[in-house]
Amino acid sequence: MTGRTHDVAAVAAVSLMAFRQPLPPLDAVTLAACAVATFTGGLAPDLDKPGSSLWRRLPGGGVLARVARPAFVGGHRNLSHSLPGGVLFALLARAALLALPEGYFRPVPVWTCFVVAYVSHLVMDTLTEAGVPWLFPFGGTIGFPPMRRWRIKSGGWFEHGVVLPILWGVILATWRAHLPEIIALLRSLGAGAH
Repeated sequence: MTGRTHDVAAVAAVSLMAFRQPLPPLDAVTLAACAVATFTGGLAPDLDKPGSSLWRRLPGGGVLARVARPAFVGGHRNLSHSLPGGVLFALLARAALLALPEGYFRPVPVWTCFVVAYVSHLVMDTLTEAGVPWLFPFGGTIGFPPMRRWRIKSGGWFEHGVVLPILWGVILATWRAHLPEIIALLRSLGAGAH
């Protein structure tokens, strides 16, 4: 899938997760950090690819990608596209969040957004022709549907013409169904600014 599709899928997944239960109290900084974590988590599995969307968005990303490349065992769609890689990234994200000074934002919602977005990336790539090595280093790639020819070609017409509109529909339907909570959250942010 393309970076744009992973961005939209991450927002859809986090939206579905966030509204499964009552929203916790969120301040503006935590909400902004959740947005950053969502987009970062949705693109993080592709850090194993030097030209990926996340590297391109980071200042000095090209240099950082070349420095970090040896850390990604097996190249693109290996460790970072697996359950063990997901656990590793989740632990690294947790450590990074806990290393920040306390009191500026709530780390648990931010970490949760990162992890949900990360998993959304793996799920979306499972639908592509290449599939995902969920159990790396054990076994090969897993794709859905099982027959490779029925899977989505990354960057192809089906991704852009069918998958993206469905993801946008999920986001809009979720937000519409929870509009009162969203309005209450936005009002609480405005009230906290005064």
